[in-house]
Amino acid sequence: LTGRVPTEIGYLSANLGYLVLSSNNLSGHVPTELGKLTNLLDLKVRYNNMTGPLPTELGQLSVLLTLLLSQNNLTGSIPTELGQLTSTTKLELHSNNLTGPLPLHLGNLTHLERIYLYDNDGLWGTVPSSLCLNRWFFAYVDCDKVVCSCTHLGTNARCFDGSLRSCTST
Repeated sequence: LTGRVPTEIGYLSANLGYLVLSSNNLSGHVPTELGKLTNLLDLKVRYNNMTGPLPTELGQLSVLLTLLLSQNNLTGSIPTELGQLTSTTKLELHSNNLTGPLPLHLGNLTHLERIYLYDNDGLWGTVPSSLCLNRWFFAYVDCDKVVCSCTHLGTNARCFDGSLRSCTST
């Protein structure tokens, strides 16, 4: 597939559970209309050429388990609305051009087991310690820009860089 994802995608069946658009040559912005697909369990739009900011409307996908938007050209900050994805277990945003601090609201993702944020040169901040309480939690970050306090909490939760080297907390 090539070209833009049509805005009409938001009018697909309300029962749509899986939308996989990965490994194509898609371009343009991630449509805000995806937020209307409130029964989505998996949204995968990685390995494309998507640009622009992450839509705040993605926060409306309250039953979403997997959100994969890595390896695009997405810009801007991570919207605080993503903190509403409380069912999400895997969040991939690595290898984009995201900037700004990690939103504290990501700490609301209590079911999160994997978060991939590395290779976003302008992204910085602290992994919310509430995420580290999930013993299955692993964060993949740029260790020199993102602080990880998981190792101090006595859980199995850990943070790694994109090369799978463990981050040491400060």
